[in-house]
Amino acid sequence: MKKSANKYLGKWRILEMEQWDREFIDLTGEGHIAFEKKTRGELHFGAVDCDLDCRIETVGEQERIEFSFVGVDEGEEVSGRGWAMLDGDRLCGRIRLLGRYDPPNPERNNPSTTVHLLVHELLKNSPGST
Repeated sequence: MKKSANKYLGKWRILEMEQWDREFIDLTGEGHIAFEKKTRGELHFGAVDCDLDCRIETVGEQERIEFSFVGVDEGEEVSGRGWAMLDGDRLCGRIRLLGRYDPPNPERNNPSTTVHLLVHELLKNSPGST
């Protein structure tokens, strides 16, 4: 089976998140998620900076990019996983931050926060584009 071209490559601007406003998303720089060749990438929003490990998967009839991440948020380790799929010229998906963002709950072994992402591709090959 021939693999399809990676339509997700590039830097995508985070436009909105369910739990945080635009001011927080861009707190320490422009919020974005970037997918690079060789299954790598990065995620940045608020004070969160993470490295991604990515794979293109098919779920049902839909192709999407799935990723896990690890990094820092205000100096503390943060990790999680997520996915995104194309919707026209936008990427929509979810990330799940493990541990830090929910109050402790003894009934849950793995506390997490799930966040909806709406992102839009930045202009590629444009030096200094913001």
